[in-house]
Amino acid sequence: GNLGVLAGFCELLGIDLDYEQAVSDLKLLARKNIKGHAACPCGSGKRLRKCHSRKLADLREWMLPFMAQRMLGRLKE
Repeated sequence: GNLGVLAGFCELLGIDLDYEQAVSDLKLLARKNIKGHAACPCGSGKRLRKCHSRKLADLREWMLPFMAQRMLGRLKE
């Protein structure tokens, strides 16, 4: 079900079971370019470059934007 899909994506993203954070991470990963001045999706209020830029860069190595867009669509179903 939907909770299982969310749990699977959160595990892939390396985050706690949190719908809002999963959507925020996937929205950033779905972009063609991720800019360091964007707000970090963790909710800290910091800019991405001063918070979780390394984590998202590591994710981007294997998760292409179209994959993140597909996951995002699946979560919003």
